[in-house]
Amino acid sequence: MPLMNPRLLISQILRGKTLVCATLLLSFLGLTSGLMVNGQDFSRWEDAISKFEAADKEQAPVKNGVLFLGSSSIRMWKSVAEDFPNHEVINRGFGGSTLPDCIHFFDRLVKPYAPSTIVFYEGDNDVGRGDSARTVYENFKTFAAMVEEHLPETKLIFIAIKPSIKRWNLAPEMKKANRMIQHYVWLNKKLGFADIWDPMLGDDGKPRPELFLEDGLHMTPKGYEIWTKVVAAEL
Repeated sequence: MPLMNPRLLISQILRGKTLVCATLLLSFLGLTSGLMVNGQDFSRWEDAISKFEAADKEQAPVKNGVLFLGSSSIRMWKSVAEDFPNHEVINRGFGGSTLPDCIHFFDRLVKPYAPSTIVFYEGDNDVGRGDSARTVYENFKTFAAMVEEHLPETKLIFIAIKPSIKRWNLAPEMKKANRMIQHYVWLNKKLGFADIWDPMLGDDGKPRPELFLEDGLHMTPKGYEIWTKVVAAEL
């Protein structure tokens, strides 16, 4: 895999981003392919990433489009191209993914498309597996720094971690991560924040059941209608 730009690697380390330093360092040394880093097995995504690359060889996506990247909430957004008819949309969601996965596969998942905008949804599975709000925040900053380093003209829009029925017990940590990222976004004009949290709550302050499938985690078309409205305002 391509080597990480050493300036970015050093800047991450000097700023104390210990949560991803091991991943970045191994990437710089060309050692991460097929290995577990900090207990995370990136090789499990090789099939999904290879399928994206094979599809791109058959029909190359246009440059300067809008890249929708993230976990299953992006992967299952089947109507995304129809929901944003005025944009060239590329969907690269891979279910179960986390922020470190997108960082690890950045050179293969992001850079080839040279998108004008990245609409990014991660953090849900991160908190779901036990990552703290601080971990999610630091990993988001690392991803944002990579976008700035390699795609300086690209806007990055983060979709807030959604409130869901299945993970409602994790809502306090998710809200904390959202607040930290939103504050960071406010300080950078190339970043955007699509706040879908409150619109997905009912009058009782809890996730609206009609927005979710039976698993209580993934969304119905009504859920995506809310996302479309909020993301469109950022685009």
